[in-house]
Amino acid sequence: MKKTTKILYRLAGIVGGRRMNTIVEPLQRLHYFLKYGDYWFARGISVEVSTECNRSCIYCPQSLEKFPAQTMTDEVFDLVCFRLKELDWRGSVTLSLYNEPLMLGQKIVEFSRKVYAAVPKALQIIQTNGDYLTAPLAQQLIDAGVVTFIVTEHPPFNKNWYKRLEPIAKAFPYHIKLQRLKDWEMVNRSGTVNVVPARPEGRCIIPSINISVQIDGRIGHCTQDYYRRRIIGDLRKQSFKDIWFQSEYQEVIRSLRRGIKTHEICRSCSGLEC
Repeated sequence: MKKTTKILYRLAGIVGGRRMNTIVEPLQRLHYFLKYGDYWFARGISVEVSTECNRSCIYCPQSLEKFPAQTMTDEVFDLVCFRLKELDWRGSVTLSLYNEPLMLGQKIVEFSRKVYAAVPKALQIIQTNGDYLTAPLAQQLIDAGVVTFIVTEHPPFNKNWYKRLEPIAKAFPYHIKLQRLKDWEMVNRSGTVNVVPARPEGRCIIPSINISVQIDGRIGHCTQDYYRRRIIGDLRKQSFKDIWFQSEYQEVIRSLRRGIKTHEICRSCSGLEC
């Protein structure tokens, strides 16, 4: 997998990251159609391994209300890994939702090892603000199975942030990507934060590209639903495929791709245009 990652990074450097997506995405979609019988089967699974974040950015619901600090129990995480293995998952697994995963220290390394043991061909991703990232921790996580670190600098921008993290990124050039949060990445989290206006109409692909696993093992309708207003399944009772192929959920995501928003959490959201 690490060799594949190097090749993809080199190609992205040559043709550009966005152009790479236009090449890779149709191949991914074909793979999911052949493997799961659905061209639109989700490409990523996000796992809420904790509820805690050290920041309170104004464009994140954490700035409005923080849930009590919790870490996903080993029992629930082991169940998530079992369900991933049951799916023979080879897409991305992101060990975060609205939390800072590296606050967990050695626990996040342990979680990463478990994911790799269950689905070694999955693409493990760490999304982080970089505040807790160190070279030793990066090495431990890479050894445990993490392929990509998406390290985002959040405003207010501080030159010391980049100065501290640049040597770490240079030490792991095929694994660590430093980036700044961009305006086009702003989403109002189903109307929770007032950063961009809602789009009552317009296509959205967020539920079509990602499955969000909450800290108790339940599956949310969408990653943008911070307050968990709509639950579509529970891994303690159902497999990922059982949840995905529920007729009601399929109708919702198909409608969203056509620009039809049937639920309030969608009508109040700025969404993501396909």
